[in-house]
Amino acid sequence: MSNTDIEMQRAREAVSEVRLQVSPEEAIRYMQGIRHKGFLKALRSNWRVDENGHATMQSVCWLFCWATMGKNNKNKKTSEACRTVFGKIFDHSYEWFAQEVPYELVKKWRYAKPSRLIGS
Repeated sequence: MSNTDIEMQRAREAVSEVRLQVSPEEAIRYMQGIRHKGFLKALRSNWRVDENGHATMQSVCWLFCWATMGKNNKNKKTSEACRTVFGKIFDHSYEWFAQEVPYELVKKWRYAKPSRLIGS
C-alpha cells in the first residue's frame, strides 16, 4: 500500500509535532534504563537531538519502532519498556503517534538522512 502525498505530509507534520517533555539528558537516562543489549547499542548510534534540544524525526521514529516490535514475544518486555519511555519523554503518547503516522513510513524514516525526509 502506498501513501498519497497528502497522507505523507500529514504524517510528517505529526512527527514534527512530537517534542521532548524532559531534558535531552533525562531522555537518555530513561532509555538507558531499558535492559536490552541491542537497544542500548542502537541508542548510541541512532538517538539524536538537534541544536534546539528536540529529538530528530529519525530518533522519534527509531524509538517508536522499538516500541512497536512487541509482536515478537521474545522482545515483548523491551517493546513495553520502550512504549513506557516514549510516553514519559515525549509530549505525545505512543498510541497517538501510532494513530497519526503509518508504520511503513515510520520504518522508512527512522534511518533516513534529514535531506531525504523533505521529499520522501
